[in-house]
Formats: sequence, structure tokens, C-alpha cells
Amino acid sequence: MDDSRYAFAELEDEQLDELKRLEQELTAASGQAVTLIAYEKKDAE
Repeated sequence: MDDSRYAFAELEDEQLDELKRLEQELTAASGQAVTLIAYEKKDAE
């Protein structure tokens, strides 16, 4: 069995909620970074 999957099975509900929240924040931040890079490239042209 994959150790990382086992680790997720051991998480408490509260920890899982926190993990999901952090994942959403990371997804939003990475989307903002991609947008920023796109604007910088557009300005450079």
C-alpha cells in the first residue's frame, strides 16, 4: 500500500478540512501567479 494514501486515511476530519482549505488557497495563488506572468509577458511585447 502506498504510504501517502495510508497517511491520508489517518487524518482526522478537522485536518482533512484544513488540507482542503490549503489546497484551495494554493490553487488560487498558482492561478494568480500564472495571470501575473501572462501580464508581464504582454507588457514586454
